[in-house]
Amino acid sequence: MRTFIAIDIRNDRISRVLGELKAIDGVKTVEHENLHLTLKFLGEIDERQIDGIHKAMAASLQGHVPFEISLEGAGAFPKLNSIRVVWVGVEKNRDLIIEIQKRLEQNLSELGFKKDRRFHPHITIARVKPRKRKDGLKDFILRHQDERFGDFMINKIKLKKSILTPKGPIYSSIREVELQAGQ
Repeated sequence: MRTFIAIDIRNDRISRVLGELKAIDGVKTVEHENLHLTLKFLGEIDERQIDGIHKAMAASLQGHVPFEISLEGAGAFPKLNSIRVVWVGVEKNRDLIIEIQKRLEQNLSELGFKKDRRFHPHITIARVKPRKRKDGLKDFILRHQDERFGDFMINKIKLKKSILTPKGPIYSSIREVELQAGQ
């Protein structure tokens, strides 16, 4: 099964700008219910690996209590002149997300998962088809690059399954680990 570890994000302001993005030719927006911050893409795993992954997730959160992040600014990967992904960034407590992700990388590498080279905390809000004019996208990003989309409380991470369909991915949660208050 195709899997990843993420934090589900629910944010009405991001949902509103998705409508603006949908109007741009060649852009496929992420469905509101699929918005998330990916901590680690695992790829194909065997069901027998789930318990070990769950333990690695729990160990990665040890010592962390629920915390708030701020969702701020729109941007693009790989760069503004060759947009493939449109994202919303994480500012407040970005360092805590990075710390959890690094611990997750280390714990999962002990299970044989390859470490990612770079991590940039973000919420993907759209993917862009190649060879489409990007003028509307650049304008969108420039309009929203300094926008504050609001704050969001982080209190759990989830191991999620992804089923790819012609209409887009279908995500479901397999396991979750909660951050414990008062740790």
